[in-house]
Amino acid sequence: MGDKSLEFMQRPGLWPLWPVLPVKQRDGMKQPRLGVMREAAFGVKPVVYLTNLYELGTGLVDFNKIEKIEYLDFEGLVDDGWVVD
Repeated sequence: MGDKSLEFMQRPGLWPLWPVLPVKQRDGMKQPRLGVMREAAFGVKPVVYLTNLYELGTGLVDFNKIEKIEYLDFEGLVDDGWVVD
């Protein structure tokens, strides 16, 4: 799934819930860690915002106040266990 997730993450035009893409990180945890990527955040580094789609649906989410993880590249993000949810 990692290779498919990597390609999909890099192509926001294919995201079914554009402008966000739900992602999850299992990495040995019972419950996956949830996050979203935003097309608007694309730039030098990919970013995972540690929130979920249900919180986004409230319309009260301020992305500037959400904990986030920045990666040097998409390969590092996938290597860290993130996949498309």
